Amino acid sequence: MSWYLAVIVMGAVEDEKTFWIQLLMVVILAAGVGVYGSVKSRAKRIEQQARDETIEAVIAPAKPLATAHASHEKHVISEIKPRQRDLSGGMELLARNFLTGVVEQTNSPDQRDIEMRRLCFTELKRRGELWAIASTALKVYTLDEDGFYGKIIRCEAMAELAGRTTDKPQNTAEAPPASPQNQEQAESASRRTG
Repeated sequence: MSWYLAVIVMGAVEDEKTFWIQLLMVVILAAGVGVYGSVKSRAKRIEQQARDETIEAVIAPAKPLATAHASHEKHVISEIKPRQRDLSGGMELLARNFLTGVVEQTNSPDQRDIEMRRLCFTELKRRGELWAIASTALKVYTLDEDGFYGKIIRCEAMAELAGRTTDKPQNTAEAPPASPQNQEQAESASRRTG
């Protein structure tokens, strides 16, 4: 619409020569705008093609590799998943004495020491060997005054201590009969004192 207005305005000029010059200027400007637009759009197309080629170059080799090794990748992923859940991997190689030694040294507030005690406690629980931990250490884990060990370890330590207190009277009442040699030694000891 503005094109038509420009022609009408130019036509209002009295001199015919001025009209044609103005018309030529408008045509040259329009051609310039058209050329500028086509150059700009071509530059955008070339830039987009370069991006697409780069993306295809990066993605294309990955596709055959992924399809060629799909079964291998599934196998590796299935192996990694159990490993991620097994936080104590390798702990089964450690001796019970070592694990209890680490668990019973409760005086260090260092974060690494605390984490080692947690791991060792958890391993002893997994093995069912919490009985090997000294009662004084279990009391520290049960109280957990500094909040180092968490509810699970605290409950396990509390359960172990509770089991020990209920086991003591039963063990003394249900003690196996002494061997004849032990009975003779006990009788001779009572005669000497009596």
